[in-house]
Amino acid sequence: MNITFLIGNGFDLNLGLKTKYTDFLEHYLKDDKNDNDTIKQFKKDIEKNLSTWADAELAFGKYTDNFKEGQDELFIDCWEDFCQKLNDYLKNEQSKINYSLEETKTKINNSLSSIFYNLDYFLSKNIIINSKFKNLFDYLYLIQKASNTYDKDFLASIIFNFINFNYTNTLLNILSNFDNDNDNIIVDIFNIHNRIDKSIILGVSDETQISNIKLFENNNNKKFIIKSLYDNHLEDLLYNDFSNYIEKSDIIIIYGLSLGETDKHLWSEIINSLYNNPDKEVLLYAFNNNITYARRNSDIVKNKFKDKFLSFASSDIDVDLIKNRIYCIDNNIFGDIKNLVN
Repeated sequence: MNITFLIGNGFDLNLGLKTKYTDFLEHYLKDDKNDNDTIKQFKKDIEKNLSTWADAELAFGKYTDNFKEGQDELFIDCWEDFCQKLNDYLKNEQSKINYSLEETKTKINNSLSSIFYNLDYFLSKNIIINSKFKNLFDYLYLIQKASNTYDKDFLASIIFNFINFNYTNTLLNILSNFDNDNDNIIVDIFNIHNRIDKSIILGVSDETQISNIKLFENNNNKKFIIKSLYDNHLEDLLYNDFSNYIEKSDIIIIYGLSLGETDKHLWSEIINSLYNNPDKEVLLYAFNNNITYARRNSDIVKNKFKDKFLSFASSDIDVDLIKNRIYCIDNNIFGDIKNLVN
């Protein structure tokens, strides 16, 4: 069995890190040392439209309107400066967690143990397991209840995959600091947008999200701003890997992701896989700090998030055939590692 976690920026925010684009922009706009005229103008334009730049990837697609044909190099200069400074900012931000502290280690072990060793409780608490998996998790529950231990043979049949959408190394650090006393647990990590100090991938999903596509009409620079094309530029990171992870997954758990438009091709990929495999299930984590948790408000948030996910289905997919295998939760599955910043 393959259980795949898709991890987004909500994971880092949960740890207490300031990793929103708005957090970075506050720092970026103040740091004007060594800025040339192009970058100075770029920052002035950002300040005029700060709300737009809260989603920097879509904003870059729109920002192409500020350039004329033949000025693509100036646009790429802005993009490169932004990416490099973001890389440096996140590098500093992630250093604020001290993994050697005993309190931090305890929180990490409590959090990951509840997922890796108590799958029956974790999944039954969050979703209604379909018939294919129900017997397996019922069996695991009985074993644990009878002996107060986990079934190593059962765990040996499970592979935990983590697809990391973040540029930071926090997920890797968290998993590396987990005291795994069961060698049978297999964990695989894949960084879909690359990571700090390895040419982060920041851009739009396709040409429809670039306002002035003529800017790139006679050159190859659009490969830097369109994710799928940029990926081909980096031979060591292929989106085909994402498809392979999703295809082999039995349960997909999406945590800390806002399901942004710039990754719409990935959400569509998951929906296609769900449609083609009647045993596959998806668990969406939909948490919003800004609402009071009356049951009605909670249900509204979850239903909206589920609808947003389904909106990425292609026109040839009947969403009624898959929506009963998509579950939304609003309890924090990584609550034990909340606020690790020193």
